[in-house]
Amino acid sequence: MIKKVSVISLIFVAMLLSGCGLLDEVNQGIGYSEEAMTYIEDVQQFTQEAPAMLEEAANDPETKAQLDEYVQQFLNEMESFQNIEPPGFAEDIHAQISSFSADAEASLQQLQGKLSDANMSVDELRNSELFQSLDQLRELQNTIENLGG
Repeated sequence: MIKKVSVISLIFVAMLLSGCGLLDEVNQGIGYSEEAMTYIEDVQQFTQEAPAMLEEAANDPETKAQLDEYVQQFLNEMESFQNIEPPGFAEDIHAQISSFSADAEASLQQLQGKLSDANMSVDELRNSELFQSLDQLRELQNTIENLGG
């Protein structure tokens, strides 16, 4: 009888612990999904604000300095997001995001001098490889939203 109760207790504890692991995985998925969505929202914000800042930077040294800082912050954010450790089930989407981010980061680094000097037209920026990669990132938004539940 005591043996039976011990076995049942052991099974119950094992079920609780495995449930905790599942709960942790769900929480990690939600946390990752939120971080990824914030990143995608920042990508969208950059694609909206950078062209306007570039246009203003041609005539305003203060905006030019703000654009330089904004570009550097965005580069840092891109690198930071790529270094996140995703939960197991989000590894594929994180690999896609990281790939597009790496392409965008390389392109942004190449364009950084032109942006800093405001030697680039808004159309040139919007048609650049940078914006193509950022558009691909934005297209992953639905997939990321589905990760969170």
